[in-house]
Amino acid sequence: MEKVKCNLCGESNFLLLHKIDVTEKNLKFYLYSRNIPNKKTMTGELAIVKCKNCGLVYANPRCTNRELKLLYSSNKHLGGNWRNWPYLFDLSQPDDLQVKKGYDAKYLNNVAKWRRWRVDFVERYRKKYLKTTVKNTQLLDVGCGYGAFLKAASDFGYDVYGCDLVKDRVSIAKKHYKLKNLKKGSPEKVFGGKKFNVITLWDVVEHLPDPKKLLISLNKMLKKNGLIFIYTMSLDSWSYRLFGKCWYYIDPIGHLYYFSDKTIRKLIETSGLYYLGKELDISRSTKPFYIIKAFKSGLENYIIFNAYQTSGFWQNIIKKVLKLFFKPIPEKKLKKRMENLCPYIFPIRYKDSFIYAGQKRK
Repeated sequence: MEKVKCNLCGESNFLLLHKIDVTEKNLKFYLYSRNIPNKKTMTGELAIVKCKNCGLVYANPRCTNRELKLLYSSNKHLGGNWRNWPYLFDLSQPDDLQVKKGYDAKYLNNVAKWRRWRVDFVERYRKKYLKTTVKNTQLLDVGCGYGAFLKAASDFGYDVYGCDLVKDRVSIAKKHYKLKNLKKGSPEKVFGGKKFNVITLWDVVEHLPDPKKLLISLNKMLKKNGLIFIYTMSLDSWSYRLFGKCWYYIDPIGHLYYFSDKTIRKLIETSGLYYLGKELDISRSTKPFYIIKAFKSGLENYIIFNAYQTSGFWQNIIKKVLKLFFKPIPEKKLKKRMENLCPYIFPIRYKDSFIYAGQKRK
């Protein structure tokens, strides 16, 4: 772990916003804390702080670059194939479910379709701010993952390029989507001599150790009037104001920065770009029944998890009630299965993420 200064203004004075228990006692970090190799330095009570000078919110202390590489090199630490609490007692299902969905061909094809809305967003800005045709628009996706967005953009007609730090993801994107211009590494290293009309960062900026440095580099890789799009969660969302430290995105291990409209605009402008505006991600389900059902499941998972991880009157009552309906599970098996329990109280992303647009200064 390392202590850092504010990435926007360089100041080191901050306010403590949230203390986060990153141990096996916290369902959100249960899988991570059980499997991380160096528990002494990469688990414990961590903090989310707010810069007193500019208002930027960030994790401090946080993982070093070496620790972050270790984290992202292992899907096991990230999870992804979650189940709700009845799974714990369903012996027909395997104990280990943590295999990334991204390797499944059907899933990859569906994700590419879901990403079309992002292409439509980029297309609106291209028509308004660029003089290029679709085919003559060179688009770079930084942190391209399995390449779903690039596949959607390529199908639409864009000349696409992508890079990601995880070798397996780049390999899968090339193999499944037949995308050619994908490389492992940072954009300035693998595409340093090339210029682009559009650069996108989807769910990337919050993970970066130094977002300001990267945006300055990306600005240099933009052609005249080039556009940059940043997709990230916002502290101005109602869900953060409601859930606070239990918000879906609060994760001092993986999410190093938490932007508001004010601080993301400052990041864009201090990187030498014009700020063009923002747009809400409306691709998620907004059906009330779905939202209520997801919230109910999240609360139930937390209650069941805490019943087995802590001791007390109500915890003992819950365990006794469960024994009336389910066969006893060996403790070792139960602990393993809890790694697959969905770790979010509010396990859906609803009106809390935005796309922020910037343009190269003339």
